[in-house]
Amino acid sequence: MPNIYEVVRRQDRSFDLLHNGELEQSSIPDRWLEDELSKRGICGREYRDVRNQLDDSGKAKLSF
Repeated sequence: MPNIYEVVRRQDRSFDLLHNGELEQSSIPDRWLEDELSKRGICGREYRDVRNQLDDSGKAKLSF
């Protein structure tokens, strides 16, 4: 079963993090998003991909 992470921007500009469809963390401030994702192994190129998706649509999805 793949690990699926989703990051969704909230109206207050913080982020929610879902893992396999379950809310794992809510209201992550922008300045902490990179640290929170790196704890889950999402860093470097993967983080840049997430950030680009968030800038484009307010949502990002990664599957491992």
